[in-house]
Order: sequence, then structure tokens, then C-alpha cells
Amino acid sequence: MFTLIFEQRLPANIPATVPVYAAMPPSSASYVIQTIARAWLGGKPKLTHPLRRVQDWVSAEIGEMRLMCNRLSGAVQFNVQRKGRSALEENVRFPVEMHRVVELAREFLGRSAFIDDKVGNMRLGNITHLREQYASMEYPVSRPAILDAGVMFTRVIDEIDVVGPGGKVMVKVLPDETIAGASRVYRRRGSLVETVRITPAADALAEFERRLRRDRGLNKPVRVLRAQFGYFEAGRSQRQRFFEPVYAFVYTTDGPFPVKSAEVIAASRFAREAWGRDPRKRVS
Repeated sequence: MFTLIFEQRLPANIPATVPVYAAMPPSSASYVIQTIARAWLGGKPKLTHPLRRVQDWVSAEIGEMRLMCNRLSGAVQFNVQRKGRSALEENVRFPVEMHRVVELAREFLGRSAFIDDKVGNMRLGNITHLREQYASMEYPVSRPAILDAGVMFTRVIDEIDVVGPGGKVMVKVLPDETIAGASRVYRRRGSLVETVRITPAADALAEFERRLRRDRGLNKPVRVLRAQFGYFEAGRSQRQRFFEPVYAFVYTTDGPFPVKSAEVIAASRFAREAWGRDPRKRVS
């Protein structure tokens, strides 16, 4: 029998109206790469190899840095390769306290050109660790060694959380308190387009249930892992023209073969961009 089991419910304080903003087109990939490299290395850094283009990605090597930029979204990721790290890679417990790791990540974002926004306009998310193990014919599997700490930040616009695969920044901190790299899906916000009235949460829940029953054909219990309201930001391989309010639900089915998926529902009567298979798209 179809039922919804909520592990998280929609927030109670959903605003009645919300501004819609333009999402600015990304700058050229070469400009983004040079800007980040200058902030990191100083001066006028020179490419170690010519720019490489693979589908929608542009990559560059500048000394110890490897940078990649997506031409559709402006998403960026970079890594710094340093020599002599083997002694640092034997940590079974990360040697830097978590509050210091967060502090280092915030300091990096504050002094670099990695995001075009204030560090205060982000919420602290999860902190994850990259682990590594070795094994061979002669030796047993080693204990997991912690290589770095990844600090995730999520975006906030006008005190409203950004939901979806975008609006996230990750900073990687090494055990010696240096920065190993970072990644972002963080589009520049443009001017105010309009202010829209928000669809009641009850209507969004009814639409969510309708989609699961009719479109997905589900007739068994569904566990809702996250129920969110916020501005939607798409992933790194998608174009986006507006920051609009949505309801987002992440769910999984019960049973021996569970399926995890998500539904995105426009939070206003007319959506300029139809995320989540929402047919209510207004051409502007």
C-alpha cells in the first residue's frame, strides 16, 4: 500500500513571496582559470601545457595546479599536487581539529577568488575524509590512512537555502593545514527579475504524491529522506538562467530492491525553468 514516511518534513516558516533573480552566464573558462591561478600563485602564472577542451570542460596545468572549468555552468575544480606527502598519508586519525579545519577552509575562500560571494552567505555542511588503504601479496591490508578533510559549504540567498546539486563549495584541507584543492558549483547571481507568490506546501505535497503514484507507478511505502524549500541551483553540466524557488524531495522506496530518487516541484504558479519534469514552464 502506498504511504509516505517522512524522516524530514518541509519547514514550517515558508515565506509567502520570494524574489526571483537572474543567473548570470558564466565567464569564459580561460578567464576563470587565470583568475583563480593568479589568486593562488600570484603574478602572471604561465600554462605548463596549452588549454585542453573535452566536451564542455576546459582544463589547464599551471605548475603544481590542475584546474578544470565547465563552460555551461562555470563549475570549477582544482587540485594541487605537492611532493613529499607520503609522510602525511599515514594518519589513522586526522591530526587537525575540525574547528580548525573549518577555519582554514573559510580563510581560503575569504582570500581567494574562488567564489564571487561573501563567505558568510554559506552554511557549513558535512566534513568528509578521503581514505586510502594498501595491500600486496606479501603484506596484509593496511589500516585506512586519512589523506585530507573535505569541508562542504552550501549556498544561501536572502536567508533562504539553495537546494539541488548546485550551490555547493568543497575545500580540501591536508593534515599539514595547507589547501589541497577545491570545487564549486556556484553561479553568479544577477539582478532581481520579479517577486513571485509561493504555492502552499500542502499543494506541493499533493503534487509530489501524484507524481509518485501516476508517473512513477509506486504502490508501496516511500520513505522521504529530505523535504526542502529553497532556491534551486542546477548541477555542473547544466545551463541555468534564473534562481527560482522550489520544493525538493529526496526519497527511497522500501523493499528488497530500493530505488533512491528526487522530485523537484516549482514553488510558484509559473516557473521560468522547468526543473524536475515540471511542465509549468513560462517562456520569457
